[in-house]
Amino acid sequence: MNLTNDFKVDISQYVSCLYFVRINNENGVITKKLMVK
Repeated sequence: MNLTNDFKVDISQYVSCLYFVRINNENGVITKKLMVK
């Protein structure tokens, strides 16, 4: 059983900054840092 889902987000229009990505699913919520240079 594969519990991993892959997805892609186009960040080409984002300015250089530190972003926080919030992911919601049936197991809860997780927040990750995303550095765009």
